[in-house]
Amino acid sequence: TPYVATAVLDGRGVQSATTGSCVDAHATLTLVGVRFARCGAACVHVTSGAALTVTDSYFHGDACATHGITSFAEVTGTSSYTLTVQRCAFEAITGFGVENTKMKGSSNLGFATALVQDTEFHRITRSYPDNALPAGSAISWYGHMTLERSLLSKCRCAAASGKTCNGGAHAHRGSLTVTDTVYTGNSVTGFGSGAGVYTQSGSVLATNCTFKDNTAAGDGGGMYIRATTSSVVDTLFEGNAALWSFAAGGGLRTSGTTLTLTNSRFVRNSARRGAG
Repeated sequence: TPYVATAVLDGRGVQSATTGSCVDAHATLTLVGVRFARCGAACVHVTSGAALTVTDSYFHGDACATHGITSFAEVTGTSSYTLTVQRCAFEAITGFGVENTKMKGSSNLGFATALVQDTEFHRITRSYPDNALPAGSAISWYGHMTLERSLLSKCRCAAASGKTCNGGAHAHRGSLTVTDTVYTGNSVTGFGSGAGVYTQSGSVLATNCTFKDNTAAGDGGGMYIRATTSSVVDTLFEGNAALWSFAAGGGLRTSGTTLTLTNSRFVRNSARRGAG
């Protein structure tokens, strides 16, 4: 377990009237060793202008009904914020682990920056009644993100019948660098693609990662990349599946990107078209 919680932050019905969260971060704030309890909709809300650091802390669905760390407010113009998450755990949340999907428009993608290190996301499930591109569950991020030495396992993006949600565990729009990270046992239903990771726009660099036993109803059982440039280095794709009758890329599916693939392995992946 990556966290060592030394304090309990109990909402007890005193959540923010605006965001329904235990903590509203509007400036520079550091939380260390916190286990959240009874926090309503979200445990932590971060807004424009904030610099939030959370370390050695635990987010569970019993405390965070729909979000672990979120930004409900729409980010526009030159607004910005930074988020650092280190040695934390997010578990059994019906919603999101870390997300900022209110940040709309490609012109705003440079204004939110996240660093996530040594963190676990387990059994995070997000349901979507309508189409959501991208979507995600454990992580849904618009902007820049660096993800290192982390685990995303048994997370799921669940779409309503006939609908699409992309990114079973992790959906991203913007630049993404992911290193030494494992995606395992994640899934996306409906017509969704990218059970481990689904990326859209920006650039992608994945180094020394593992995508294992992830299952997508659509394309890209392990990973689906839709980015301007992408590079996958020293990465293992094993036992992933794309299930559609027309699905492609059991391990990895790309679209509209220039991909550099270096020293990576594809083992026992399956799809109707292009099992690798």
